[in-house]
Amino acid sequence: AGLPPASATAATATAAATTTATGSRPEGKAPAVDASSSWTFEGASAAVTRQAAKVRELKKANASASEIASAVLELEGLRSSLASTGVSAAALELNKKVFDDTMIRKMFVVPSFEIHGGVSGLFDLGPPGSALKANVVEAWRRHFVLEEKMLEMECTCLTPEAVLKTSGHVDRFTDLMVKDLETGDCYRADKLLEDAIDDLLANDQAINKLTPEQVEGHRRVQRQGGALPPAGVDAGTPEDRGQKAGAGG
Repeated sequence: AGLPPASATAATATAAATTTATGSRPEGKAPAVDASSSWTFEGASAAVTRQAAKVRELKKANASASEIASAVLELEGLRSSLASTGVSAAALELNKKVFDDTMIRKMFVVPSFEIHGGVSGLFDLGPPGSALKANVVEAWRRHFVLEEKMLEMECTCLTPEAVLKTSGHVDRFTDLMVKDLETGDCYRADKLLEDAIDDLLANDQAINKLTPEQVEGHRRVQRQGGALPPAGVDAGTPEDRGQKAGAGG
């Protein structure tokens, strides 16, 4: 009869895992919630995320103080609405063990080399998993190749150790995060640093006060942002670098 649509199969498997997880939740775990509460929580959570992104964009675009204040006020209202749903993230937490068991039982994934004892961390895609992957790749291809006119490439899955060593993944595989104390949003420190340097170098008044060596220094920090330690990220901010340059004459 052929394979069922991957999306329908995935939804069925996920629903089964969720039903099992909430129906037999051990003592002390958060109680199960009905579907309507789940959707209400998810909708409110998505609205908060969108509004937080809008506040960030307004700040980045140097919008007026009144416009930013209005957006922040709306964000606070959405967060209050999210809290009023009475559903916490813990109540919607999926039982990972039940979900993993379901994925294996339904053959979405199968441990690689299982008949030889298996290898930790390696899995093969079963029939529904393969169909789901094909659907995801096709959606990706429709957007990026057909709509965005990009060129598709397929590269090797293997990466030499020398490449990972040079990129810093061997010695340090941690993305530093920073938190906005006003909105509570978290960002990758290196990306925030890159954006701050972009804003600085795009400001005609600021860049006219910098020497060519200082401009090149900012660009060098921007290129190396992902490999900087915590102290290096602090020292790499345009404000700190400007203060040090001024202090040093």
